[in-house]
Amino acid sequence: MKKTREFLTALHSRATFLTLRGTHVANKKWLWIAPSLAIAVALGAPRIANAYKVWQITERRAAIDRARAALAAGADGLPEMSALLAGDPDADPAKPEIEADDAEVRRLVMEAEVGLRTPESQKMLLDIAAAERAKWRTSTQPPPAAR
Repeated sequence: MKKTREFLTALHSRATFLTLRGTHVANKKWLWIAPSLAIAVALGAPRIANAYKVWQITERRAAIDRARAALAAGADGLPEMSALLAGDPDADPAKPEIEADDAEVRRLVMEAEVGLRTPESQKMLLDIAAAERAKWRTSTQPPPAAR
């Protein structure tokens, strides 16, 4: 009974630790901190994940805008764009990658390679496509798209 009274007195006085039969008993405030922290993490995780996704999209948009500005200023090629071509950095490496076509990046690459879409550059692209079609027509193998 005396040990119980000492224990309750120590808890009431907010003592840091109380030795009771060789065991340290922490102050009561630790019993509130752990669950409160768990609840804060559970409530904050979706907001943090959403903020991270928004940041990724903002960074991607900024990189595309920088590349577009560099091409408009007369750059011969694109600036470093490996971050745009890499895909999702948070993707599971065990899953096979499905390469998605990104129209904005493709447009930037074509603008860097061919220039603005003028009638002359469009004719050049059509001539390249016709030459490739003729090459595959004379070949014995079907074109890659038909396999």
